Amino acid sequence: MICSPSSRPLWICWNCSLRSYVAFAMRSTVGGQRQPRDRQLALLWFPFRKGRHVNDLDQLLVAPDSRATVTDRWATLSQGGEERRVPLAQLLEALVTARRDGLLTARPLLDLSDAALRALQAVAERRIVRHAGSGRWQLSATDRDETVDWFVDAFVAGSGVDNGPGLTLAVHVSDDGRAELGPTAAASDRRTTDTLRAAAGIWDPVGRLAMGTPRTELTGAEVAELLDPALRDTLAEAGVHIAWAPGVASATVAVSLDEDGSLDWQLRIPAGRLTPQEITELAASQRPLVRVRGAWVVNDPRQLARLQRPKPRKLAPGEQAATVLSGSLTRGDEVTPLTDSAAARRQLAVLTAPPAAVAPPRALDATLRNYQIEGLAWLLRNAELGLGSCLADDMGLGKTVSAIAFHLALRERGATEPTLVVCPASVLSTWEREIRRFAPSQRVARYHGAARVLDQDADVVVTTYATARNDHDRLRAVRWGLAIADEAQTMKNDSTKTAHALRGIPSVHRLALSGTPIQNRLEDLWALLDWTTPGLLGSKSAFRRHFAGPIRNATEAPRIQLAKLTNLVALRRRKDDPAIAPELPAKTISDQAVALTAEQIGLYQAVVDDSLTTIADLDENARRGRILALLTALKQICNHPAQYLKETEPELPGRSGKLDALTEIIDITSAEESPALVFTQFVAMGRLIVDHLRARGIGVDFLHGGLDITQRQRLIDDFQHGVLANLVLSTHAAGTGLTLTRAEHVIHYDMWWNPAVEDQATDRAYRIGQTHPVQVHRLVCEGTLEERIDTILRTKRALSESIIDDDAAFRIADLDDAALASLVRWNGAAA
Repeated sequence: MICSPSSRPLWICWNCSLRSYVAFAMRSTVGGQRQPRDRQLALLWFPFRKGRHVNDLDQLLVAPDSRATVTDRWATLSQGGEERRVPLAQLLEALVTARRDGLLTARPLLDLSDAALRALQAVAERRIVRHAGSGRWQLSATDRDETVDWFVDAFVAGSGVDNGPGLTLAVHVSDDGRAELGPTAAASDRRTTDTLRAAAGIWDPVGRLAMGTPRTELTGAEVAELLDPALRDTLAEAGVHIAWAPGVASATVAVSLDEDGSLDWQLRIPAGRLTPQEITELAASQRPLVRVRGAWVVNDPRQLARLQRPKPRKLAPGEQAATVLSGSLTRGDEVTPLTDSAAARRQLAVLTAPPAAVAPPRALDATLRNYQIEGLAWLLRNAELGLGSCLADDMGLGKTVSAIAFHLALRERGATEPTLVVCPASVLSTWEREIRRFAPSQRVARYHGAARVLDQDADVVVTTYATARNDHDRLRAVRWGLAIADEAQTMKNDSTKTAHALRGIPSVHRLALSGTPIQNRLEDLWALLDWTTPGLLGSKSAFRRHFAGPIRNATEAPRIQLAKLTNLVALRRRKDDPAIAPELPAKTISDQAVALTAEQIGLYQAVVDDSLTTIADLDENARRGRILALLTALKQICNHPAQYLKETEPELPGRSGKLDALTEIIDITSAEESPALVFTQFVAMGRLIVDHLRARGIGVDFLHGGLDITQRQRLIDDFQHGVLANLVLSTHAAGTGLTLTRAEHVIHYDMWWNPAVEDQATDRAYRIGQTHPVQVHRLVCEGTLEERIDTILRTKRALSESIIDDDAAFRIADLDDAALASLVRWNGAAA
């Protein structure tokens, strides 16, 4: 139906692409405040898509000598002696799209596009009226323009486009119950007549109107047929829409919601809720129209059947929040309106109010930045409401310490159940270290490896996704207070065994951590948030039907509604946010402990055992040479088995914990569009890294000592100017003379035993000219020589400067057999 200009929203009986943005135009007031004209036009333009197919109409519009003449509901375009007649509705869309993309150059068409935009603006502001004689829409009497009038009518009513123009037929009911059907526009209107004739064979009453009858009386059976949605859909496809005239009400199922999530199902008419007796009378009546409270009510058996079917009596917190925010309860295909009530208004106020201020937990051995404290308040607010959360801040903003603070804050508020952290194997040790560092009062236990035992007394249990998948029955038997999924994009495919396993592990609260943008693919977003807050976005099929499909078709209302729901439980802050950037240090260094794979462990132990046996029988010079060879071999094994084995066409993924960790970092920085530098001491390893990243579709190149000055400068320029997203560098080649200040991340793939050399490499990015914080990542293989050297560097810096210097390898070679064995033997855990 077409409502009067004073009503809202304005329903457009026109099945073409313009319908996707007219309803949004009617919402040009936001928060009750009229938006500036430019803002309203921006809203109107939003659903148009860039990169559209260029057809002959587009080519006609962009020609510099094009002309246009508007008459009635058609426009005649001329250019170079050729003419084309175009429906005005089709021209309106093409004009506005071409104007937005800056393609119009001909002055007549620019003027015509101004008229089209004026028409859209008039519709958005409801400054339109309907002509009493013709039934056509036009500007209000105080603001007339013939060309704009034609665009207004074309926009609202449609004309000459695919699927035909729209026609509304109204059902009028007299006091004695007689029902009559007739068009809302004058019967002499040619458009009305043509549409009626086209749809005459679908339904007999339409056929009678097509013969020239101004109105036709409906039998009781015909009124009952109108309640069939299939008939109404078929008529709508033919351009005929049926509306009940004023004074005829529909009885519809609605629901009210108490603050504890309890539901009260009702059958309502505009006058209010029907009593049980009135519902009984409706059910007993065989007539399609029943007199209730002095008005005619459409007696739709489908609504009665819905009321009588078994229905939920209480909602989970996620469904409850979705219902309050959207104003309706969605279950499968059925959408039930939520009745206005004091309880619903109170819940809405709680959901939309800013979180209450909180103080960092006393047991946290760290100083939180302001944005982290605000994030903690948000996490606690969601927890109190029974909602999960997804913290999707940029890498480097401290999601790990925020999660630890959340765990401690829940403990301060009386939680006693343990916390489960599920993460990739590459960061398992990092989580253990960070928890011990920032929450020393908490007992943390690793649940991983062949001899794993679940520590029942631990405050925090850390495990991997693979272990959670394999041991889901064991983990499911524990009542967890908080479940944290780190790098939660691992669960984006909800059909995997890992995702199923995590969904089956019970917890009071759930927190997903993800450094990648979470709205790249809508189904991935559903999978993630359905784990944190089940029911918030409905079932997967309902999500596709109500959100994913319409949003892909550029329908605006579902996008706005989805944003409202996701903003409740997903928080993403970027490093360049004005409120955050001033708090960030210029340089942040984080060590990531990486576990060796089983292949790496086997190679590492074999090389150590063979070397220690051989070294014991060598003289001093030969012993020194053998130790140097051992140290190089162990470094190569920690990097990747393919480097040590000198494989020519290696299979790279899954064989090195360090390469897997690098991959995860680069995946995140690429998603954030944050440039990264990767430093390695070995040219061979640099080539392997480049091959691996390129195989994943990541833009990267390699700067090493074998390049001449021209090649070297080209790579530097490409990186600095944004042509190259990532750059791998050999540490020797990048030691001096380079300025790479575009980098936001610096990754040290392998260790230097001289901190000055490592700092010099870092300073390729962190130097004068750098305009944003630099995140430095150091990958250290746990249980290996790398970890023990790193411990010396961190805990005995002064001593390390005298022992671990440019001749560090030679000083290690001076160790006795027992000290050397203690330094190089592996004593870690497998990835």
